[in-house]
Amino acid sequence: MGRASRQVHRQREVKWDYGAIIRAFAAARFREGCDTVISGHFHLPLLETSGKDGGLTLLSLGDWITHFTYGEWLDGELFLRRFDS
Repeated sequence: MGRASRQVHRQREVKWDYGAIIRAFAAARFREGCDTVISGHFHLPLLETSGKDGGLTLLSLGDWITHFTYGEWLDGELFLRRFDS
């Protein structure tokens, strides 16, 4: 099942611009007043700040199977980390 799921995911990556989808979703949430958006669905590791003084944060967690990435909240700050065994 995992192999089949990865195959479908690769096909979708070619068809869809996940970065653009995530950024558009985040922009809509920022306009609504959110200052942080965290996404865990697209398997795309991404950490970006924008807005005045970098006050808006977008974190896309990536995944633990191919990118080995995860998010961490530490002392009021978000980080995109990579697990290195």
